[in-house]
Amino acid sequence: MSSENLPENESPKRDWNRRRVSYLRMGRSFIDGINPSRSLNPLRGLIRRRRELVETAMNWFYSRNWELGYSAAPVALVSLLALLTAVWAGTHADFSTHRAFLLRSLQKSAAAEQTPRRELSLRALRDLEPLNADHALQLADLLKSNNRISEAIDVLRPYAPADSAGSPAVRMWLLDLAESDSASLPLTEDEKVSQLQRVLLENEGHPKAAIQLAEIWFQRQEWQLAERCLETAAAVNPEVNLQLLEMRLRRQQNPEDRVQTAQAAVKALRDKLKAQPGDVDLTCALAEALFLAGLTSEARDSLEELLERRDDERVKKTLSQLETLVAQSRLLQSFENKDACTVLLVRALELNPANSDAIALLRRLDRAGALITPKSLQGCLDYWRDRMRNDPKDRGSVRAMAILLEIVREPRAAADLISSGIDQHPQDRLFLVDLLVKAQHPEQAREMAEIAVGEQRSLLLQDPANREARVAVARCLLILQRPEEARQFLVDGTPQLLLEWKQDPEWQYMFGAASLAVFDNRTDLTDRVRTLDSPAMPVIRDKAEVRELLKFLDDAVRSGPITDATSIPLAAIDRIVRIALSGQLGAREADKLLTNLRAEGVHQLEILSLLAARALAMEQYEKAVQWLEVANSMTSGSNPLILNNLAIAEVRSKPSRPWEALKHVQASLEILDENPEILSTRGEVHLALNSLNDAEKDLRQSLRIRGDRPKVHRMLADVLKRTGHNEEALVHLNEADKLERQQLATSRSLP
Repeated sequence: MSSENLPENESPKRDWNRRRVSYLRMGRSFIDGINPSRSLNPLRGLIRRRRELVETAMNWFYSRNWELGYSAAPVALVSLLALLTAVWAGTHADFSTHRAFLLRSLQKSAAAEQTPRRELSLRALRDLEPLNADHALQLADLLKSNNRISEAIDVLRPYAPADSAGSPAVRMWLLDLAESDSASLPLTEDEKVSQLQRVLLENEGHPKAAIQLAEIWFQRQEWQLAERCLETAAAVNPEVNLQLLEMRLRRQQNPEDRVQTAQAAVKALRDKLKAQPGDVDLTCALAEALFLAGLTSEARDSLEELLERRDDERVKKTLSQLETLVAQSRLLQSFENKDACTVLLVRALELNPANSDAIALLRRLDRAGALITPKSLQGCLDYWRDRMRNDPKDRGSVRAMAILLEIVREPRAAADLISSGIDQHPQDRLFLVDLLVKAQHPEQAREMAEIAVGEQRSLLLQDPANREARVAVARCLLILQRPEEARQFLVDGTPQLLLEWKQDPEWQYMFGAASLAVFDNRTDLTDRVRTLDSPAMPVIRDKAEVRELLKFLDDAVRSGPITDATSIPLAAIDRIVRIALSGQLGAREADKLLTNLRAEGVHQLEILSLLAARALAMEQYEKAVQWLEVANSMTSGSNPLILNNLAIAEVRSKPSRPWEALKHVQASLEILDENPEILSTRGEVHLALNSLNDAEKDLRQSLRIRGDRPKVHRMLADVLKRTGHNEEALVHLNEADKLERQQLATSRSLP
């Protein structure tokens, strides 16, 4: 650390005998003879000579509060006499006896919560044993707990020199303080690096120091230094392999190295946990290592087991984060896992309602059509209501509560909440616009969008290259139903800027959305294209516009990756497929565009899947089988959705091929277990095979996971009728009718 923050180290060896003698004098007179209730401060500075000791005692006496002079005089006199007596007795005192006395005094003062006496005892012990930093650390903790942080720093400074040996524990204490309270102890990053390197020099493999130093190297993109730092620490403390594994995952290094590191981390943490069974920190670290090693079930079990024995908040938070990470990884495998992942995220929020990652992911699933009930989030809603009540000015709590209200289908309440103080938080204005649109308040949404456009244009006047402001303006223009203006606004820049913008995912998404909106705005739709199985059909009226309109769709297809069913490229492919299969104007050009996209390797599987999906919707099952077999071959039978749709096409084709369908749907379930769509497909296949018991089991399980699908209710009613359960069959038929009416009403009410 710099000389400003950590001054020169005073040699703790200097005048050892004089220190010992001085505290022989101080011991009983100051600790036993003085009433701690008077809040007496101990002698300051290090006593160098006997003469200086007496002078210091006199200075101490005259520095006291004169208003208490008369009452303090007897105490001071006794103290002075004791000190003078100690001059004679000092050289004959026994060091160990006096040390034991001070330790007893410290213990008694701590038990009696006598802070002045405890402080005095610690100061005496510190100067009696200047090479032992433990007493200085205890004193610093005491001073810090009494909000005397600068004094605590002064106590520890001599033990943490920047250019010579010191105490690793003191260095880490000061570094922790600098991290949590930079105003009290400001340190530059280079000063932190210097201190951390000193810690590792004095205590090789110090886990915390190695992890902190490696993170600094990582942020500086000094990859080799970061990895070497953790490798050295892991050789001494194998549990550091967990942090080494995390770093290698972040760098996407060789999978074999990651596996070896994961195994080493798991073994080290297990060994340590055997020695300290039930340790919360070790159990949580082991769970993280197990998850990173691919042993998710074991990680969850270890936390659940500890949670059963001990209701610990740290364990709950770790288990909540684990459920969130599992949901993220399963969604990366396939977004069709959304229903199963919804269950995981609801569980995560039950364990820790403050889990912001789980809330954000649940919001994404909600927008993708996952079924989320208000009841399942009631505990989380109550938690954030309490947070808002306790701190009404906390904008983070307001945003979290608004997002949750949006998820549980209360956009009006969310809009009212987020609109409070909106002028002080203009960054929330676009969120408010979205909420107003959902709440079916188009006039207010347009008004708010106009304000947002004005704010963002002001930012662009200051910085024309501000990509975020440009994207925000385009988003508002789309809400204002000005898609062509939005699209043009996004490309209104220099070639150099445009090249940079095209690399940004948000810009890509908004450009794709604007291109798709322009196409929809300039074509006649027989219905609104809300879902992929909607009967809507885009109709091109003018042959001269075919090429231009398909260019908009081509741009939308190329605007980014397909992450879920709401992705812009998927919606654009869907429209091209509809035109290509319609046999109407533009069908040939649309088919050619699909061929070109597939030849270029652009979303090949999605194109084949959507061609098959439209063929299924049009009951052209043989065509669907042909496209799906090609797609299945391309994926080597590893895509569960393609396998599922292939099973549907096979069981519904003429003649039906239920045994082939069963083989494919079984393979699909091995990849995506407990998926409601695939379970209902297997139920349909069992129904075709007349395996009514198996069909009933699958259909019931499918509805248990997601019960808002009328078609599955009707299939289950068919099975129940065949098995003679007519009353229950009628219940499911009524439920199917009810759901269809609700979905129709919802579709009509959407903007």
